[in-house]
Amino acid sequence: MAKEQKFYKALQDVFIGAKIEGTGGFINLMRIKSRYYRKIEELLKVNCKQIIQITNSIN
Repeated sequence: MAKEQKFYKALQDVFIGAKIEGTGGFINLMRIKSRYYRKIEELLKVNCKQIIQITNSIN
């Protein structure tokens, strides 16, 4: 597994945690949190790639 994949996997584990199944208010909140993380993860990946490109162009 590449360093980048390990980073995002660790971030996901910290943010989302273990998968939860069932019904109820808490479960719904965890599902919302999971969807939110997926959106933020995509933005984070784009921003990281842009920063790497800028850094490489400076050097």
